[in-house]
This record gives sequence, structure tokens and C-alpha cells, in this order.
Amino acid sequence: MDPATTWRENETPDEAARLEELARALATMQQGLSAKLGVGRALHRKPQGILTARLDVSGSAPAWTQHGVFATKRSFDVVCRLSNASALLQPDKVKDIRGFAFKILGVEGSGALGGPVTSQDFLCINQESFGVKDAGEFIPLAIAAAKGPGALLGHLWKSQGFGMFAGLKKLGATINRPFKGFLVETFSTTLPFACGPYAARLRLVPRVPSTSQTPVPGSFENDVKTRLASADVVFDVQLQPFVDEARTPIEDASAPWDEAVAPWTTVGTLTLPKQSLDDDAARARTAQYERGRFDPWNALAVHRPLGHIMRARKAAYYASQQARGAS
Repeated sequence: MDPATTWRENETPDEAARLEELARALATMQQGLSAKLGVGRALHRKPQGILTARLDVSGSAPAWTQHGVFATKRSFDVVCRLSNASALLQPDKVKDIRGFAFKILGVEGSGALGGPVTSQDFLCINQESFGVKDAGEFIPLAIAAAKGPGALLGHLWKSQGFGMFAGLKKLGATINRPFKGFLVETFSTTLPFACGPYAARLRLVPRVPSTSQTPVPGSFENDVKTRLASADVVFDVQLQPFVDEARTPIEDASAPWDEAVAPWTTVGTLTLPKQSLDDDAARARTAQYERGRFDPWNALAVHRPLGHIMRARKAAYYASQQARGAS
């Protein structure tokens, strides 16, 4: 049986103006940090590697998955950016969310923002859900966190009162999640996007999981370099479909989708071939893509981002890209 196509978005009349205001606040924070740290992204400032990869679409997955980049059996060149989520350039030993963004090259079709696109971006983190319900909660929290622990506590007290203790527990459970390295952990978009007439989320599942791995001493970037110096790394690419609003909500980014009722389906593989991160080609690639953009709205129309946080990202990513002069 095909998944449901009854998903709906619920954009309020004043939402666009409010999201623009939040995006400006985030860009202001970004500019302040860039004056101290050097030009960089508002979030996910610290890169942990710009890598080449290949997406192999199986073409044999269920019909509901066969839209956009997953429509037919095909291979695509891919560029991946690994990162720490913080707005700060902090040591890897500091607990943080980790990001795995990947750009599928050689795409052809109408874009989510209008006009043609030649690439498709998916942005993933090492979490099963986004952690907060909407941008009104997330962006002020991110701005406060960038100012330090005192500002974060002050923000939580002001916004939640005594409820801040529950908020701290929830935040801690998200940030303190064990992490053994970018090439052995599962990453998810956590947020939905269109898959033709359906809605779905995407995740990357390593063929060699973290439970069987020991981190290489040193930074996460060194761990990536060490692993890719000796062998290819393969992830299964999986999609999870929308079933109904109660169990797989579109608008509430904090709610995990119930895997029992919406199982994941493998649609292909993402292979990171054995490679160096230190040769001339790698350095040129890093310079190019650190200036560039990884943006969920750089997408085919058939993969349009869905839900409140995704709509907030449209405004926030554009403001951030303008603030750092992204090419």
C-alpha cells in the first residue's frame, strides 16, 4: 500500500514577516561572530571535511520513492560537508550536534524557488528529531547559545521560568548524545520534504555502525582523514514516508516520526571513496565549497522542503549567505 498524500502545511498569515525578523536577528549574531572569528556561517561554522562522494540510486525501491533524484537507477557525483553545529569555533570535545550536508550534482529540473536547478541539497544531523517545535523557539535559543552559558541560562529563564530545568534536561539529552565520528553515525534530515506527491524524511545509515567502532584519537576531522585514507565508506540512503499528521507531523519539528508505522525504505547508497583531505585538489574543493552554499531550498520542486522550520530556513539561510558573501 502506498503512503498517504494527505499531508498539508499550515502557514499563518503573519508567518513570513516573523521569519524575516528572526532571520535578521540570526544574521546580526553571525556578523558579530564573524568580526571576531573570521567570516563564517551563522551555524555549522566549523567544517570537519569537504568530501567527494557518489550517490547510486537503486531504481528498484517502491514506486512512491521514485521521484526527483530517486526516480530511476542512476549515479550522481556528490559533494559532502561535515560540520559541528555550533555558531562558535569550539574544540570537538565540547558536546554539540553534528551535521552531514550533501550536494547532489548533475541534477536537472525545476527548482523549489523557481527557475531551473543543477544540484539538490540535503542537510542532515545526528538526531532523530529537530529538538524544538518552531523557529520562534529555535533561533533565539541559538543566538543565546552563541553568547555563552550565562546568556543561554538567562534566555531559558526569561522564556520558560521554572520550566527552564526541563528545557535544560531536554537540551542536554540532545547535545550530549554520544558521537563516535562522522563516518560511523546515522544522520537524518529530521525535517520533511516532498517526494513527488508524497512527503518524506531522509537518513544516511553507515554500513559499518558506530557500535562496532572506536574513535581515532584527536579531532573528528582527523578521524575522517584516517578512515578515508585506507578504505571507502558506504551509507545506505533511506526514505521514511508521511503516514498521518498524528504520527508523522509536518509542522511540529520536535516530534519524531514513528518508525513502527512509517518504516524506512532503502533507495540507494552514498559512497565516500578512499581519498585525501590534504592534497591540492582537496584544498581547492574546500575553499570552493566553504565559500558556497548548502541549503535545503537548493532543491528540485518535487523535493520542496516542508513545514515551519523548513520555511524558516528559507529566510535564515538566505540572510546568512548574504552576510558572509556566499558564492
